[in-house]
Amino acid sequence: MTTQEQKIDSVDKWPKRAGKADYLKFLNGGRLTQRQAIKAMCFSCCCGDPSACSVKFCPLLPFNKLIHKNDASGSAPTTPDSD
Repeated sequence: MTTQEQKIDSVDKWPKRAGKADYLKFLNGGRLTQRQAIKAMCFSCCCGDPSACSVKFCPLLPFNKLIHKNDASGSAPTTPDSD
């Protein structure tokens, strides 16, 4: 079994959440839309659980509606100042 096949087999065992199908499509060599790629990345990082996301300044946060629907303000997180 190749490393890629092992990864796919491992992901198949993860819980079914938003982004799982997109992540598996990516691992199988499929093309993703921008939205699918964002969902796939979030799934690969925190298994699709927005409450488990601990990356305070993730560049995907402004684009991930899964995170914002749990945020009462609905606003994008603040980002660190650029110097």
